[in-house]
Amino acid sequence: MREVRLSMSRLLERAMCAYLSDHGGVPTEQCVNDTLDRLLSMLNKDVVDHCKTSVQYFHVLKAYTQMVGVIACSVNDNRLMKF
Repeated sequence: MREVRLSMSRLLERAMCAYLSDHGGVPTEQCVNDTLDRLLSMLNKDVVDHCKTSVQYFHVLKAYTQMVGVIACSVNDNRLMKF
């Protein structure tokens, strides 16, 4: 099962990296926001219930924040504040 989580986290990370490199490092499409919203919504139930096996989950979130950095925070400041 760990291999599945690892493969999925790598796939998400590479997809986000490819998207952001094509769009100047700023998430401009609604699908990116929807994906991030879905990941963050998992914190309430899925991650809490399975915290010992959530390393890849947090790796994906960390990778995303490192990719978008300060640029996305200044562009999406209001959206990020609700979380």
